[in-house]
Amino acid sequence: MKKFFLIALTAFFVLFSTTLTVLAAQEKGLASLNKLTGGIKYSKNSAEKYVELNAKDAMALSLGEGALIMTGPETRGELFTTYGAVLSVEANTELQVGFYNIRIMQGGIWVNYKPVKGSDGSMKFKVQTPVGTIGIKGTIFGVVVDLLSKETSVQVKEGVVSFETPDKKSVDIAAGTKLDVLKDAILKTPEKFEIKRNIVTEKLKKNAVDDKNEDSKEASIESVKKSLDDPFNKFKGKDPKKQ
Repeated sequence: MKKFFLIALTAFFVLFSTTLTVLAAQEKGLASLNKLTGGIKYSKNSAEKYVELNAKDAMALSLGEGALIMTGPETRGELFTTYGAVLSVEANTELQVGFYNIRIMQGGIWVNYKPVKGSDGSMKFKVQTPVGTIGIKGTIFGVVVDLLSKETSVQVKEGVVSFETPDKKSVDIAAGTKLDVLKDAILKTPEKFEIKRNIVTEKLKKNAVDDKNEDSKEASIESVKKSLDDPFNKFKGKDPKKQ
C-alpha cells in the first residue's frame, strides 16, 4: 500500500510539474521570428483573423500556443522555439505553433532539432501535416506541403524521422531519403534522395511553375472564348437581317 502511495504521489508531482511547465511556456511564448525578409500575416489563434505586420513588428512578437503565421511571396525567415527546434521558413508558408509541435498547412520549412525525451521515453517534438504526423528522432529535415493537393514531401538530411498517417500506418525516413505522401493514399517506402539536394526549394519552384502554367492555360481558354464570342457581340440586340 505504501509503495502504491509513493508511485501515485510521484506521478502526481510529475504531472503537476509538466502542467506548470506548459503554462509557463504558454505565458512567456513558445517561439519567435528572426531574419525576416519581409512582412507576414499573424493570428493569435485559429479563432482570430489574420493581421498584417511588417518585418520589424513581426520579429518583436512572442508566439504563444496556437499562434499562426503566413509568410508572403517574398518573405523568408527563421523561427526559434523555446524547446530547441529551429525552423527555416520559406515564402508562402502557413504554419501554427504548438507546445512541442508545429503544424504546417502549406509551403515549406527546414527543421533542425535535437531530441528531447519525455519521462516515458517517447520523443516529444512533432510536425503535423495535412496527410500525417512526423515524429522527430534527432534530425535535420525538410517538409513541403502543396496548397491545393495537400501532397506532403519530407526529405531527411541527418538522423531519422517517422511519418504516421491518421490511420496509424507509419514508416521511418532516414538520412539520404525522401517520402512523398498524397492525401488518403497508401504509404510508400521512402526513396533515395541526394542529401545535397533541397526538396523544399525544388517542390516550391515546381508548384510555382505549375500554377503559372495553369493560369496561362485558363487565360488562353478565356482568349479563345472571347475571340469566338466577338463576331456575335456586335449583333446583340440587333436584327441580323438589317446588318
